[in-house]
Amino acid sequence: MQWGEKMKKIIISLVLIVLLVALVLSIKSLYETKQINYQNDKVQRFFVIPNNVYIQAFTQVHGNRDKNYNNGTMIYDDNPFNQFSVKVYFDPNGQIKAIENVNQVSLSY
Repeated sequence: MQWGEKMKKIIISLVLIVLLVALVLSIKSLYETKQINYQNDKVQRFFVIPNNVYIQAFTQVHGNRDKNYNNGTMIYDDNPFNQFSVKVYFDPNGQIKAIENVNQVSLSY
């Protein structure tokens, strides 16, 4: 391998690293707000509040929901044998308002 080819591979690797860091930072900015509800000095509920994320974009990343639980919520649960599900709250326009880890939700239809 010639020096020019090695340099080209190094530059491509560096560009890919920079792009990956930019992607991670942009995703982090979409999901960085959190809301924590306390009761008697203990965490009762913990929400991630996305910034301007809609159902279509959310499902492109996380896949289709397992169940519509109620109007305005979706349930994601890829492991029915653990004690947890992910509940996604959205408004009538399809904007995600909050994401919460909740106790296992039955997915029986």
